[in-house]
Amino acid sequence: MDIKIAALIDDQIEKLKKELSSRSFNKVYMVGCGGGVAIFRHCEYVLRKVRPSFEYELIHAANLLVEQPAEVNEKALVICYSLNGTMKEAVEALRWAKSRGAYVVGITRTPQTPFHTEPDFTFMFYREEDYGHPYVTAAPVTLLVTYAVLEVLDGNKDFAHVRENLTRLDKVFDRARQVYVKEKGPEFVERIKDAPMVYTVGGGLHFTCAYVLATCYLLEMQWINASPVDAAEFFHGPLEIVDKDSHFVVFRSASEYRLRIEYSPSWIASREAPLSLMRRTLAWTRSMMTSGRLPPLLLATT
Repeated sequence: MDIKIAALIDDQIEKLKKELSSRSFNKVYMVGCGGGVAIFRHCEYVLRKVRPSFEYELIHAANLLVEQPAEVNEKALVICYSLNGTMKEAVEALRWAKSRGAYVVGITRTPQTPFHTEPDFTFMFYREEDYGHPYVTAAPVTLLVTYAVLEVLDGNKDFAHVRENLTRLDKVFDRARQVYVKEKGPEFVERIKDAPMVYTVGGGLHFTCAYVLATCYLLEMQWINASPVDAAEFFHGPLEIVDKDSHFVVFRSASEYRLRIEYSPSWIASREAPLSLMRRTLAWTRSMMTSGRLPPLLLATT
């Protein structure tokens, strides 16, 4: 990867580490709206696996404003995300956290917005098409920020390893676009464009894929009726919705949640329901693939 492109993110990371190293925190909050919450889910997954010494919480901006947790104070690190930098609830949550004395990091792609001008520390990400590499985009950036926080606050040593993996994302993403956009994309669109309802199914981090596809891409952008279903709940109440008039998109990959979702496709097919399988089996580093962290990065960036 071009060193100048990497520097767009790496320079900000080093400045953030320096800022955090001079402070102490008891709790870390990750705050966003909709897709912003989804983008933080792989960060929450990492924290849950690492089990750091500090407390952490992922929360919707609107819920933060309603609940107003007492732990949001001068000992809290609040990381807020807004792509356009102007999302009403996100901006209000950022301002409320600052009013409580918390140290606020704002992550955004849009300069000269409240998310760019008002946080204690602003972290900018960029569009892949402007720089030719996914390293500068939202999902990898939030993951890097998480590992930077872990390094400073908890002594975790994984940052360099994760960074190295993320710098190699371009080849994986290029192949993903070739397969899912150019080769399989037209067929997929044809299958779901007239469906009366599309259900997207995923387990663990794959539910993030299901959520983003249904909520952000189908409902918001395409006005197609859609709803995400967690694989853990699929064989409870949601299985009653499976019939020939409902289309299902099931996310599968080599992760710890594979067994949770493995039986769903054959069962859906047995009910004569239309089914699309989104398989994430592209070769990449073993640690990231088997942990299940790659699928949300793929979907968020492609």
